[in-house]
Amino acid sequence: MATVALVPSLILWLSGRARLTGTQSLLVGAPETMPKRYQPLPFARQELRAVAAALVSLLTNRLEGSACIRVRLLAEPIASYRYAHFAVHAVTDPVDPLHLALLLTRHDDGSAISAAEIRHMP
Repeated sequence: MATVALVPSLILWLSGRARLTGTQSLLVGAPETMPKRYQPLPFARQELRAVAAALVSLLTNRLEGSACIRVRLLAEPIASYRYAHFAVHAVTDPVDPLHLALLLTRHDDGSAISAAEIRHMP
C-alpha cells in the first residue's frame, strides 16, 4: 500500500532538503484530451522536466501526454517508486480527501483516478 501525501511542489519541497536517493520516480502529467470544462495545463511538460532534473539520481518512468491514461497508471507498481509527481488537474472533496481525483488523458476507461485508488495500488 502506498502512502498518499499532497505536496504543492516537489521542487519546493526538495529545495529545503538534501536530495534524497532512491531507485525510481514516477512522473505523470500533461494529459492530451481533458474533460470539457478543463483546459490543458500550459506548463505541465516543463514542470515534468524540472522535476526529472531535480530527481536526476533516480530512474524515472514518465506517463506523459497520450500515455497519461488511467489504465497505464493503474498498472504501475506505485509503492515501489520513491516519488510520484502529478502535473495534472485535481478535483477535491473537502469532506473526504481520499475522494480527490486526478484528471488524466480521457480514454475508454475514463479520465479520473482517485487518491484512494492510488493508495491501494500495488
